[in-house]
Amino acid sequence: MSRFAAKVNRITEGLAGIPGWCHAGGMQTVEDVRRIAWGFPGVVERSSWGQPAWFARTLMARMWEDGVLTVKTTEREALAASDPETFFWTPHHERSPALVLVRLDRVDPSELEELLDESHRIAGAVRGA
Repeated sequence: MSRFAAKVNRITEGLAGIPGWCHAGGMQTVEDVRRIAWGFPGVVERSSWGQPAWFARTLMARMWEDGVLTVKTTEREALAASDPETFFWTPHHERSPALVLVRLDRVDPSELEELLDESHRIAGAVRGA
């Protein structure tokens, strides 16, 4: 298990079963995603499937639907196992094992930054841009 997945597991252990529980820090929004994504070198925003999306060399992140973000990760299985209310995928994503969906109302700002940082690296970070 990666350092990030272990951290998520520690944070969420025992809390996922509590009705109405969400991560501290409140709901993150598309504006939070945009602000963080634009902080990475070489990232551009454009529409993908009618939703805001951010690209490095390839797709880095995309809004799947209101309040749900798609990111790339090497820890999809571990993240979903540690907190399935926050991290999940649909049958559409079965062919893409690097993609995970994230409920923005359940992640805090630092978790969102870590997820987008990993996704940026996987998407082919543009160096020195």
